Amino acid sequence: MANRALAALARERVARVYPLRPLQQGMLFHDLAAAGPSPYHRQVVFTLDGVVDPGRCQAAWNQVLARHPLLRALFDYQRTARPVQIVLTEQMVDFACTRGATAGDVAAWCAADRLRGFDLGADPLIRLRLFERGPGQWQLVWSHPHILLDGWSGALVLEEFAALYAGRAAELPPPGDPEPYLRALARRDDGAARAYWAGVLDGYDGAAGLPRLGPGGPPRPAGHSIAFDAAESAALAALVRRLGVTLNILLQALWGIVLGRWSDREDVVFGTVVSGRSVAGAGVERLVGMLINTLPVRVRLDHDEPFSGLLQRLQAQAQAGLAHDHLGLAEIQAAGPSRDLFDHLLVVENYPPAAPPPGLGFRVAAVDTAEAANYPFGLVVQTGAVLTITFPHDAAQFPAAQVAAVADGLRHLAAQAVAAPDMPVGRLAVGQGTVLAGPVVPGPDPATIDRLWRAQVDRSPEAIAL
Repeated sequence: MANRALAALARERVARVYPLRPLQQGMLFHDLAAAGPSPYHRQVVFTLDGVVDPGRCQAAWNQVLARHPLLRALFDYQRTARPVQIVLTEQMVDFACTRGATAGDVAAWCAADRLRGFDLGADPLIRLRLFERGPGQWQLVWSHPHILLDGWSGALVLEEFAALYAGRAAELPPPGDPEPYLRALARRDDGAARAYWAGVLDGYDGAAGLPRLGPGGPPRPAGHSIAFDAAESAALAALVRRLGVTLNILLQALWGIVLGRWSDREDVVFGTVVSGRSVAGAGVERLVGMLINTLPVRVRLDHDEPFSGLLQRLQAQAQAGLAHDHLGLAEIQAAGPSRDLFDHLLVVENYPPAAPPPGLGFRVAAVDTAEAANYPFGLVVQTGAVLTITFPHDAAQFPAAQVAAVADGLRHLAAQAVAAPDMPVGRLAVGQGTVLAGPVVPGPDPATIDRLWRAQVDRSPEAIAL
């Protein structure tokens, strides 16, 4: 990935220059260090039923780029003391359409695209290929480096693409401006943030993870999911409303207990992803770019404390951290007593909802997202009328039966929390999962920074989805 075009970049083509967010710096580091394809290359394949106009499709995507400056960025890490993103005055998507394509053609293009990757200093960083598979049958592949935008932004991009394609640009709200957002971030006190996180992590003595009971060997990506039905999901939503906490906090408390039981610890830390939009300002909810950050969550378990009390304590802890959620994970690790903080993430996907506009002419029948995972285990939560939790994992380290037992324990614990939220934490059971025999395999060095499980939105078939 060479910055071969930046040296020749005309000054009049440059609109703005911004520093990288901490997570972007981490992604850039891993991208440069990767021997093969980038670990932060995202491909989203949409299966579309109906009539798609390739010219309107390309034009709508280019209009999205015109609206959002950070989508027109290139990344320079060679000519500056610190890496920066250079926003161009104008940039177009890399778009092409292939008619009469087969499933093999789509798969071959996706494989070649992953090998090709992106030159972050030269290429258009949004690449689209539209394949006509048959009458009224299409597939659209959206390929981009994750350093460009996060999941919340991706949902906004797709909402705007649909509106622009349908000719309803006048109905869109104004796009977010990154200038006031970045100025507000620059005014935050990094010293106070380092002191805050040092206090949060004081006395913590090493990562709490699941025992690795698998046979080892080459990674074998796998997934396991559980879904709460509509009534169960509504009961969980009612519980958090009644106690004045968020669903995110409920999930952190539940996972903290499960993790504590499996690791035989009463003090656990795991990673989570925050939106990065806690900075007050007009239009921040419509800002498109890479704003998210990875932060540690510490859960100290008191067996005599009511579960509802644990929720209130974690909610207060989260509120206190809002003013300090901008600090990068590398600095947090350096400020704490140990760089060995966690080996997995809990990601709660809570993106802005969007219904397809009239006049679209097609519907999204299926969505498939491909991105490498940098942790061997994680939890990805999709919110909505039905709550779904997916456990992406490396089956070479975590056998299917073990992951199923963990998931079942979490479900069992959630049911108890709804039925008896004031029950002491020590009396809550984490199911009767089978205890698996096998070697405990030491985890990889968790000191590498800013790693993130893929984030994808699983929306209804009628909606544009990420």
